[in-house]
Formats: sequence, C-alpha cells, structure tokens
Amino acid sequence: MEKRIFLQGALISAVLLLTACGGGTDENTQAATGGQRLQAQAVGDPTSDDRILTVQLDTSAAGVRTYINVKDTKTGTSTRIKLDNLPDYLASHPWVADNTVKGNLRVRFAAGTYEFDTQGWLWPANVSGKDSARNIVLERDPAVTQDVVFVGSKQVQSNVYDASTKVVKVTNLAVSAPFDQLWTVEDGRAVRARTPNVLTYYSVNQGVYAPNNVPTCQSNCTVTTGMKAYDDEYAEVVTQAAGNPDAELVFLYEWSVARRSIASANAATSTFTFDSSIAWPTSMPKGMRYYLENVESGLDMSKEWFFKGTMPGTGELRYKMSGSSSATSMRFEIPKMSWLLKTTGDAPNGKWVSNLRFSNLKFRYTNLPKQSSRDPQQGAVGMPSAIELSHARNIVFDRCEVSHVAGTGIWMRDSARYIQIDGSEVFDTGGSGVLIGSTPANLEWVDAYDAKYRGTDLETGRDTVSNSRIHDVGVRVPSANGIWIGHSSYNTLVGNVVRSVPHSGISVGWEWNAGPSQSHHNVIRANYLHKIGNKELSDLGGIYLLGRADGTIVEGNVIRDVTSYTSFAGHGIYLDEGSSNVTVRGNLVKDIDGAAYRQNDGFGNLVTNNVLHAPTPFIFQWIVGPTDGQSPFTLKNNALFPTKDKFAGGINSIDSMSGTWLAPAPIVADNKVSRQFASSTLPSTPNALCGCTFKDTLSMQDAGLSNGMNVVPTVSMDGAGWNFGGVQQAVAYANSSITYPGYTVTWLWMGDITWERLQ
Repeated sequence: MEKRIFLQGALISAVLLLTACGGGTDENTQAATGGQRLQAQAVGDPTSDDRILTVQLDTSAAGVRTYINVKDTKTGTSTRIKLDNLPDYLASHPWVADNTVKGNLRVRFAAGTYEFDTQGWLWPANVSGKDSARNIVLERDPAVTQDVVFVGSKQVQSNVYDASTKVVKVTNLAVSAPFDQLWTVEDGRAVRARTPNVLTYYSVNQGVYAPNNVPTCQSNCTVTTGMKAYDDEYAEVVTQAAGNPDAELVFLYEWSVARRSIASANAATSTFTFDSSIAWPTSMPKGMRYYLENVESGLDMSKEWFFKGTMPGTGELRYKMSGSSSATSMRFEIPKMSWLLKTTGDAPNGKWVSNLRFSNLKFRYTNLPKQSSRDPQQGAVGMPSAIELSHARNIVFDRCEVSHVAGTGIWMRDSARYIQIDGSEVFDTGGSGVLIGSTPANLEWVDAYDAKYRGTDLETGRDTVSNSRIHDVGVRVPSANGIWIGHSSYNTLVGNVVRSVPHSGISVGWEWNAGPSQSHHNVIRANYLHKIGNKELSDLGGIYLLGRADGTIVEGNVIRDVTSYTSFAGHGIYLDEGSSNVTVRGNLVKDIDGAAYRQNDGFGNLVTNNVLHAPTPFIFQWIVGPTDGQSPFTLKNNALFPTKDKFAGGINSIDSMSGTWLAPAPIVADNKVSRQFASSTLPSTPNALCGCTFKDTLSMQDAGLSNGMNVVPTVSMDGAGWNFGGVQQAVAYANSSITYPGYTVTWLWMGDITWERLQ
C-alpha cells in the first residue's frame, strides 16, 4: 500500500511505502515491528479440498429477515435455521468433528440484510478452524458485489405523518429492549431530542464540589443551573424532564462525560435532583456544560427523535423530518441487542476460539443497556461492543465493516491474541472504535480476568489493526478514542486513517505513573490522524500515551487538526503521567491547539527527526515529575516551525532566571528552527532549551532532509530518506524552502484503484 502526502504551496511530499507480507501466528511469534503492510493472512482461492456452504435469506415469510437456508454443496442438503443458531449448526457439521479434513470450511453468504432475532452469534471454542491451512471462513459470496449485512435491529415504518410539524410517527410501537440511539434507513443516525440543540449547552451556575475526591454528592444530589426561573421555556423543559424516567442530564467534564436520570426538579429555583450518586469525578464545578436529553419539547430540529412511553413497553416514536424533505414516511432500524458477535471459550484450560476468518461482511445496529454509559468514563472503555473477542486467537477480519452501533465497535478483550483487523472500517459508534486489552485495577470497569493473567501467554496482546479506517466515533460518549490499547503489549497499529474523533485519536497505556506497566513494545506506525478532539473535550492528543511504555515506537505518523475545548488543550503527540522509554521519530505534526509534543513526567524518551508545527505558544512542553534520576527526554534532529516567540516551555522545569532546564534536564541538540511563521522575532535565548539553530527559512536540506525523491533501503536519519524497519519516507522541496500553509493527503486505498482524498 502506498500513501502520498502533498503539502500545497512550496511542496513537501512524503511517501510511505508499505510492502506486503504475511504474519506468523505461532504463539512464540513477536508482534510485527516493521513498517510493512501487515496483510491479513490470505486464505487463498477455493480448492477442491474446501467444503463450501452457501447461505441465503429464507424469504418464505414476507418481511422476515431472521431465518436462513444453509446448503452444503457437497451433499446437496439444505437446512432452514435462525441466523442466531449458525454456530450451533456448524458445531454439528462433519467438517468440524473430522480432524483429518483438508482445506477450509467456507460459509458463503448471498447478498442481503440478515437480522439476528434474540441475540448475536455466541461463538464457542468447539466451532473453530484447525490450523492456518484449515480455517472456518465466513465470507460474502465472491459471485456477488452487493453488501452482506448483519443487523441487531428490527425495521419498522412510520404510519402517521403530520404535515404541519413535518413529524412522522410510529404509533403503538412495542419495545422489547430499551434503546437510546436510533437510525433511519433514509437519513442514517438520528439525534435523540435534546435541549439546547447540538453544539450548544446549558451551564452549571452553582457547583457541587468533592474536595480531595471525597464524594459530597450522594443520592439526591442537587445541582443549580444557570437558567432563571422566569424563563418559561426552560421551566417547561424542567417539568417535562422531571416527569420522564428516561430523560437524562448529560454533563461534560474535561475528559469524560456523565449521564444522570432526574429524580425531581424545581423550575422556580432552577435545580435538579438526581436519582443516584455520581462516581468519580464527583465535582460539578460552576460553568460546567450540560444538556437535557429525551425531553418532548426538544423535538425541534430535523433528524431528532423522541419516544413517548415506557421501555420496555409500548409507546409512540416521533421523528422530525428535514424541512426540505418531500417524504411522508420513514423506515427505522430499532436496535434490540447490545452485541452481534461474541467469542466464548476457556483459554486457561486450552479451549480457544481460533482460526476464523471474516471477509467482506458488515455488522450494524446495536443498543446499550441503560446503565452502561452513565458514570464518567475516561476513554469510554467498558462499554458493550458490537464485536467482542475473548479466549480467541488467530482470527482475522478482512475488509469488514462495523458501523451504526451504540457502544464500541470491536473489542479484543480477555485472552485475545494474534487478532488481525485489516482493510476494514469502523464508524458511527456510540463509544470508541477499537479496543485492545483491559483497564487498570483502580477503575470501576476493571477487567479482572485480564488482570489475573497479565504477563502470561494468556494475556491479550500481539494484535494488529492495519490499513483500516476508524472515524466518526464517540457519538454517544465523546470521551471515546479512535483506537485504544490498555495493559496490552506487542500490538501493531499501522497504515490506518483515524479521523473525526471527539477525544484522542490513538490512546495507549493506561497506568498513571512511571512504574512497571503491562503496556509495552507497542508499535504505532504510518497512521494518518485528522480532526481529533473537535473542541468537544480537553486533555487529549492525536496520539496519547499514559504511563510507562518500554520499547513502544511512535513513528511515521501524520497528525493534524487537533483541537480541544478548554485550557487543557489538544496536543499532537502527548506522553502523559510517566510515559517512559518511548521512541518518537519521523512524525509530522501540524495545526494543533496545544503542544506539538508534550510530556508529563517520565524519562528515557527519544524524540528525533520529527517535523513539528504549532500555531500555539509551544512546539514542545515538559511538565516536570519523577524521572528515576534519568533525563526526561532526548530532543534531537527535529525540524521546528513555531508561530510564537516562546516555543519551548514547561511547568516546574525551567529556571526563570537563567532560562535553562532544571535538573534532571532533557538532552537537546541539533534541532533546527524556522522563523518564517513566527508572529514576532524569535529570541536567541530558547537555544538553551531546544539546542536550536535558527533560520529565517528552513529548507528540507537545512532540516536534515534530502533534496529530491530518493528513497534508500537502509536506515538513514539525515541522508537521502528515512527508513524505519521497512517504512520509507522520502521528501522533496521546491525553491529550497518549506512554506507549510496546509496540505492535502491523497491515500491509495488498500492498494486498489480507489483513491480517497482527505482534505
């Protein structure tokens, strides 16, 4: 796969060449650390040894999507079953029981939308492939080009249209499982009726505080809003919310969100009392943003919906049409389950779900249990996932899609090893896109199983996400990340597009100190991260690390347009809370509202050969903390493009009198700084902070990069190109200068003829 990055104006062109190769699946194989395209292990074309089952929707009952006909092409036998029961059917198939078979068992689906009835596929260990040459392959029939879609929803059509309000309704709608997210066939994701409307908020007027993290807000917590009692519209909203058990207050913290149902409300005093206590962080300071959701008067914008009734139970679904729409009816996909595929085994006793391949399949539409997204959730971890892999190894998702789901897209959870997500797409999720691993033991959503087996061959790790698109995530819980790795090692993220993410694009680690960590030797390489943060929350990064991460490599990534809501800012590459022994090299960071590189505490980090630009006060920033007696970082051979005169900074780390770093000082040398974008004259004093040579304009040769498009196959940090274990980055320049005003990325998608232009 080839990626070309063009900078408009005076040209800089970086070409990342990823060579195709297969990856080993032996338990002793290390995670790939080269920059090659980590291609999903190809099953290959069918052979005479393969056993083929064909699957089609059973259409004997009109409008029913839950039954399928499975035909064994060898015997000619056809069996009608529920889609839910496919794993049970395969468990009794002769291929599964016969260890002498050759070839793969291929389950081929005809085009169509297949509906799970009461649950998704609960996939047991006894329905597994046998080895890398004998897999169970679930795939779209290669003879068709239309989609194969698996859904956890039922489709209903509106039966009433009110032309005066442009509202369509589904009356007497029976709801078997509560849902708080909804999709239409015609318009996609709908917005749950809220006030004020999207991108606007109310503000807490009198805060509730919890000093020293001691909860002061138990049951019957009361918060005073910023609205006045004489605001009739607001008083109506308060009254409606108090009388609706499904109405919620949604509070936005700096880096998390919380949801609370309302026990009572007082319009005269503008106060709400919650139905339960609020977990950490319990403080709700003055000025905190919030909005109300699922209130009837909030149904005032197109694409909003409101359910009047009880869940589960019967009620009326209302949806406001677009003002320009001429349609008088809508089709709704109403989610009825929280997951679509879940593997289950017993890895400690040798029972793994293994050697499965999913190819060219799409998974859509899930809901959330009511309690799953209520307390403040950092990283939106712990939410139910549409696809959850546990006790699983050697499983590949190739050119698959997970979209329109209420929680996480894909979660590699307990004992998930050698999983490959390749050439796939995850988008429109309520939570994060992809999760790998578990969370630390001091958080309430701890994965106790994974904590028990850390450091053993049962630990989740050695997984790969490659050549995939993760975008438009965190719609329900904006603390979500594009890709998250927690307490897991030897994973590889390479060649992915991560964009339109409300918090960090890629987040790795999750310890709050520089002590030993089970998140190490992860590789984050040649990813393109764009539109991160989007001013929703704060304290985030394009690539964010939390805690010690020995042997982790962050290289060859392009990070741009990272923005935050408040002063915590959105950083380019952010090593937080003791992140140590990390290599950061060959990255391009541009257009962020924090520091291009920021480090809080930690030691032993190498930051080299990066191109860093920031329209903010700091190109790089260090917040002093424990360093284990070592230098916190080495900053060497970087090209820096500041726009402010003070571009190196820190907290408790700089001597204000001498303008030098306090001990233990970072090692800074051979960095090159351009004055061409600075709003004022750059002083000479920062030289001691960054080891800088100043230039009025900085050519690529001045920056330590080569003139021309030469690409060399050997490692060269300052020669004709950069080569990091297989990722080659060549650079070119025009007129001996770099103007850096903005750029367009042209991305060759999965090596085929389809080009996606990212602006």
